[in-house]
Amino acid sequence: MKSTLTEKQWNSFVNNYCTDEEMKKISYKELMDNTNNGQIDLPTGSNEKVSEVSLNCDLAIGYVIADVVALATGALSIRSSVSEESAQFIAGIVEPHIPQILKYVDKIAAEGASDEEIAKAVFGIMKVALKSPYDIARAVFASLPWYKKALAIAQAEAKIIAAIASNGIAFTAEVVGELASFRFLVTDSVHAVSACSTS
Repeated sequence: MKSTLTEKQWNSFVNNYCTDEEMKKISYKELMDNTNNGQIDLPTGSNEKVSEVSLNCDLAIGYVIADVVALATGALSIRSSVSEESAQFIAGIVEPHIPQILKYVDKIAAEGASDEEIAKAVFGIMKVALKSPYDIARAVFASLPWYKKALAIAQAEAKIIAAIASNGIAFTAEVVGELASFRFLVTDSVHAVSACSTS
């Protein structure tokens, strides 16, 4: 995946969002030099295989949020490397918003939901759970090597903030285009609805 992150976006990320002191020291030039000029090599795992773990509500929501980040950044294959530990960490961050998130997850999991309805629900989750996506993006991209992880986190931050600021019109169209090749989202949402209805 080729990054579109600009130097201005990197500097904004470092100065306004990043809390990792080592990451803050990286210049844009150093970042580009160490990522083959902005190339993020993602895992090549299938986007179809869903983890066979026994899910509780929080963990299931953590995976749905990871799906949203993968969709928002175009990094679809990263979802196959999101660990249970990362999903649980994500769930802890969004825990106060789980009731709101579940309303959108219900729409994604609904039988017969159109791609446009799903895309709008993804944007709804993004607005609720990802107003400041740094820690969540850090958990989603945890499996990447250092510089590529820094680049992926910064790009996620820039894309998600831009999508929220623009009311998600272009974003929802992008998501509709990605859904055919990214089935994790619907499957994880069905699991979340099931897990959260019994807890």
